[in-house]
Parts: sequence; C-alpha cells; structure tokens
Amino acid sequence: SENASSDEIVGLIKGINIVAKKLGISIDNGEGYRALANVGENGGQEVPHLHFHLFGGEKIGRMVS
Repeated sequence: SENASSDEIVGLIKGINIVAKKLGISIDNGEGYRALANVGENGGQEVPHLHFHLFGGEKIGRMVS
C-alpha cells in the first residue's frame, strides 16, 4: 500500500467485492464476509506476497475478544 496509487487501492477493494459476489457471500447476495490479509511473520503471514482470504457463508464470530 505504501507504493500503491489511490486508484490501485480502490481497485483492489472493488476486486475483493467482485470475488465475494461471485462466491455468493457479498452483502448484496449473502450475509456478508470477512477479508483478511496476514502481513509479516508476527501477523501470521506464511506466503510472502500480498493475498487476501475471504471468509463467509456462515456466521464466523468475532476475531478478537
């Protein structure tokens, strides 16, 4: 994100929503979803590139308590 333009950041977020719609978990056609990106070793990143995990299709609860 440090080197990304505003258009690239907006495009990424819109792209995540497009994928969520195709999976049937977007707020438009499902109950919502969680997008998660692990960043760095302490963030749980195991694959050293930016990618997002989409969780949806059922109630997944709180991330942190």
